[in-house]
Amino acid sequence: KGNSILRRGAQAIGDMLENSKSILQFGFCHHNLSLDDISFISHGLRHNQSLKSLDLMGNSLNDFSLAILSKALSDNQSIEFLCLDFNDFGLVGIECIADMLRLNASLRELHLFGNRKGTCSIFVKNC
Repeated sequence: KGNSILRRGAQAIGDMLENSKSILQFGFCHHNLSLDDISFISHGLRHNQSLKSLDLMGNSLNDFSLAILSKALSDNQSIEFLCLDFNDFGLVGIECIADMLRLNASLRELHLFGNRKGTCSIFVKNC
């Protein structure tokens, strides 16, 4: 929590997630992830089929980050819990999440608290 991550660190996390068959929970909170960081991590998530819980709270994820992450999670059919609290996405990010939910049948719990004003209420209203 709260450590700075370098490009090599994000690549290593993506590789770990891609190749792991036993990691069930992954929490990576308050790191201010860049688009490159989320791309590496998302690549690993796309191929991981063991992870059940993903917590990305407080990583400054914006609409572009959510587009990348949502695409990866559309292909992932193991994640049941996703926390995206206290990031920085808005309506475009919410639309990406909604598109992901149309394809992802495994997700059971989604946390979106503390993002741009009104995003959670828009999401609930449209679903």
